[in-house]
Amino acid sequence: MPFPSIRACLICEDVRQELGGKMSLMGLFGMSPHVEIVVQNFEQSFLRLFFVLITEGGQGHFQLSTRLLDSNGRDAITPLQSPIDIAERNRTGVLALGFGPVKFPGPGEYRLVLETTTGSTQYETSFRLSRGDPSQADRL
Repeated sequence: MPFPSIRACLICEDVRQELGGKMSLMGLFGMSPHVEIVVQNFEQSFLRLFFVLITEGGQGHFQLSTRLLDSNGRDAITPLQSPIDIAERNRTGVLALGFGPVKFPGPGEYRLVLETTTGSTQYETSFRLSRGDPSQADRL
């Protein structure tokens, strides 16, 4: 069975499961690849960082490897291994992939890469981290 198509990727600080199958997104940074996350201090970790994927179609059981790569193509953090089950074909779905705590080495371009156990890349997108000015902390 095919892996679902990924139509969009939202990046946020946290996701909360709500009643009725809904999700609440906290601290939304934006939709990749048009996301720049301003970081005051790279010595501190993000408590959590979520990638919320809007999917369409697909069906089956998949072992997913989620990687965050730096601009040199190296793993910025330990890859996340997770099984996912897509029960209904032709349905739009939401898949929330969370990392935490996450400490990035510094500013730059980072890539989210989803691979299945066959090693084939199913989805890839990017986002940018930049260093913020501490004097403007209330605006960041």
